[in-house]
Amino acid sequence: MNSETVTDSLGRTWQLGPPLGRGTWGQSRSVRDATGREAVLKVPLGASDGVDADACAITAREQVEFIQDHAFGLPGASGATVQSPRLEATVDLGQGRIGLLFPRYTTLEKRLESGLPLSEALAIAQRIASALAEAGRAHGNLKPSNVWFGERGEVLLADPCTPAVVARSASLRFAEGPGRAFLPPEAGTTRLGPSHDTWALCQLVWAALQPQRQPAAGGVDKLALAGAKDRAHAAFATEGSNPRFRGRVSERLGALLSRGLSPDREPSPPFRFESLRELGDRVAEVVALVRPRIVDVGRLLPPASARDAVFTDPKGQVGFSVTVGGTPGVSDADDLVCGLLLTDLDKTDDEGRPLRVPVDDADVDVAAHPSGRLRFQFTVAAVPPGRYRLRVAFAVKDGGDEPQVATTDFEVRPPPGYVPPPPAPVVTPSALPFPRAPRVAETSHDHGTEERLTDPGEIDIEPASDPGPRARPMPRSIPGRSPATAPDEEATPVGAIVRFPRPIAPPDDDLDEPPTVQVRRAPMVIGAVDDPAPTPRFQPLPAPSARVGRDDEVLDTEELLADTGDVPLPHVSTPANVVSLPPAAVPTPQRAPAPAPSPSHSIPPPALFEANPATEPDDVGAEGVPGGEDLPGYGARDTGWRGTVGAVLALLRRDRYLSIGVAVASCLVVVLLLTVLLKTC
Repeated sequence: MNSETVTDSLGRTWQLGPPLGRGTWGQSRSVRDATGREAVLKVPLGASDGVDADACAITAREQVEFIQDHAFGLPGASGATVQSPRLEATVDLGQGRIGLLFPRYTTLEKRLESGLPLSEALAIAQRIASALAEAGRAHGNLKPSNVWFGERGEVLLADPCTPAVVARSASLRFAEGPGRAFLPPEAGTTRLGPSHDTWALCQLVWAALQPQRQPAAGGVDKLALAGAKDRAHAAFATEGSNPRFRGRVSERLGALLSRGLSPDREPSPPFRFESLRELGDRVAEVVALVRPRIVDVGRLLPPASARDAVFTDPKGQVGFSVTVGGTPGVSDADDLVCGLLLTDLDKTDDEGRPLRVPVDDADVDVAAHPSGRLRFQFTVAAVPPGRYRLRVAFAVKDGGDEPQVATTDFEVRPPPGYVPPPPAPVVTPSALPFPRAPRVAETSHDHGTEERLTDPGEIDIEPASDPGPRARPMPRSIPGRSPATAPDEEATPVGAIVRFPRPIAPPDDDLDEPPTVQVRRAPMVIGAVDDPAPTPRFQPLPAPSARVGRDDEVLDTEELLADTGDVPLPHVSTPANVVSLPPAAVPTPQRAPAPAPSPSHSIPPPALFEANPATEPDDVGAEGVPGGEDLPGYGARDTGWRGTVGAVLALLRRDRYLSIGVAVASCLVVVLLLTVLLKTC
């Protein structure tokens, strides 16, 4: 070995780099090969370092034998949680001294300096404690610089205590320097034991809690412990821990550190941990409380009375029991949430899946199992006969993990004399009563055939007194043929009330349904069989420019519409019905001369309209419709004060806001008059 390069046992040349640190018996240096790959060379200390050079040289050889023995697990073994680092080669340093060449690993010291999460530090301490307890031997020299991490995240323990280190621990530990705090106060004066490792692991956790990442020399007091618990609570809040268990895990971590860093060893408990396995279990419980979860859910077991999961209880009572196991520390049923899902295998929903049965009432009893698991007993009452599937899910409250589910199928058989309940009636929602325009038969004067209007809708028959059959639209008369003889048409019952919308639309702000006009037809008089009363013929009105009689006289359509009631109608004893017709569908009859009355029938024709003492004869228009109020323009109009008052009242009835305004104005006028009258008096 020269001052610049070294050659290992495989013949490779390494360029020496700067020193990395000093340990109990050796010093680590960085080296680099011809390809640029870095490694770590650990050489024993010499006399110039103030230590026993022979002890350090012997320790280096013992380290090689320890690594080759794989005391902490075979490299790459799947079940090994902690292993020894891989030794690449050795370097002959002369005078019986050898150096150890290791790959460049990441150390726990570097990870603490970069900010190691507290939960991860606890997990590393738990893995080391469990591995040392499984190996049955102590490390004796645990500190962050001796805990390495492999390429796959495995934990590697370097520089364990060998017999030479134990025999000469006093002189070696004195020269150790800052790493002395990771050794218990009795180190060097007592025999090496597990308490050395329990102290060092608790110091690792304590260093992860401190802002400076420094261990607690000589133990901790109550004030320092209270501050550590507060920092642990804040650290767990930023690491995604379960908020329900955050205070609990901080308290248990404080109790663990108080005992693990106790200067006193006996008795244990309550003083320092003397067993690595006991420390590993306590740390594992704290780690599990950071993010607790359900580990295992057993089978749903029916009671002994329900053989083959067939229940015959007359009340339909069903019961199952199941055991639930969680991570360490989850032993209270209040920390868990459970849910039941009962589905009927004999029925399906709209998507073809088993129909879900609502569980309104279920009794749950919880008992602690001797193994630490929780035993749940479920009882569901009033389950109808049939085949069912029960699913029970368990999860930790506020955990966010996927629930663990247990599933079983069972059957409920009906008792003797069981009568199934009738099925619930299916309620079909009725259609909204949108107004529709009716269709009315219309006569084609060109071809002499009947056609239907293109307006959508149907005619609704509303019985006035006695409900009768649904009537079809009344066809318009065809010259030379009465409606009774028209093919494929039924005569509309006479004496019906015809309702159709008003011809003038209400204002946009009027949201009420528009009133309808009622037309009451009087019974028709049947004449002689051989001399039937002629029916009026309906023809389209001529254009306004057509002239009748003199050239300067225009056809008066209002007069034609007002005189259509002069023709007597045959009398038919049919119950009165209500027919809804729009005003556009009401035919405009042509004036026809009334036939002379037959000598054999001297009875005068009955009145076409019912007597209404409140309506003057002049207010009646065509087809018996009051002309001044509901159908403007139909029939004669009253131009006197009655017509004016009627028009004003009709306007007020159509416009709600105008009527309210008029009422308010009238009230103000009355109040003003009363005020003036009172002041005058």
